[in-house]
Amino acid sequence: MRTEAIRYRKDGTPVYVEGTTVALRGERGEVTGYVGITRDVTERKRFEAEQQRLVDIVQKSSDFIGIADRDWRPLFVNEAGQKLVGLHGIEEIRRTLVPDYLMPEDRAFLRDELITTVMEEGRWTGEFTLRHFETGEPIPVIWDVFRIDDSQTGEPINIATVTRDITERKRAEEEIGTRARQQAVVAEVGLAALASGDLQLLMDEAVSCIARTLDLDHAKIVELLPG
Repeated sequence: MRTEAIRYRKDGTPVYVEGTTVALRGERGEVTGYVGITRDVTERKRFEAEQQRLVDIVQKSSDFIGIADRDWRPLFVNEAGQKLVGLHGIEEIRRTLVPDYLMPEDRAFLRDELITTVMEEGRWTGEFTLRHFETGEPIPVIWDVFRIDDSQTGEPINIATVTRDITERKRAEEEIGTRARQQAVVAEVGLAALASGDLQLLMDEAVSCIARTLDLDHAKIVELLPG
C-alpha cells in the first residue's frame, strides 16, 4: 500500500513524504507483520508543481504555442493556437504536419531555408503567414521557431514555436497608410489650386490623384444637375 502525506519540521516547513507498507508473510502465506518505508518526495512534488505552472502558463497564453517532433509533426498546440488556425483538439492536431499551417506559397521557404536555419542555428524569427484550416484565410504573424535540445546530450529532440497574431497591427498600419495617402492627395490638389487658375486642369489633377490613392485604373468627376 502506498500513501502520501505532508509532515512539518519544527520550523513549520512542509515536507512531502511517500509511505509504502509491505506485508510480511510466513511459510503458509499468513501475514506475520508489516514493514513501512517512508521517503522524502518534497523535491519531486516541487518539480511537479513547477511543471503544472508551466502547463497553465502555456494553456492560458494568448499566443500560439506549439511543439513538434524532429520530423515537424505537431505534438501539441495550446488552446489559443488551435483557435487561431481553426483546429479542435489533439486528434486533429496529430493529423497535421507543420507545412499544413502555412499558405501554399510559403511552404517551399519552410522546406528549403527555414528548417535548415532552425536545425543548424537553433532559431528563426520573422513575419510569416499562417493559414486558417477552415476558411483558408491568411493570418499574419510573428513566427518564432526554435530548436529544443536534450539537456544531457545536446542533441535536438523537438521544435517549438511561440507565434503572435499581428492581424490587428497590420490593419492599423494599413489604415495609417491610407490616411497618409489621403492627406498627400489633399496637399497635392491644394498646391495645384494655388499654382493654376484653370479649373479644368485642377479637376484633372484631382481625378489623377484620387485614382492613384485608390489604386484605380480610371476615375472621373460627374456633375449632378438638379431635376
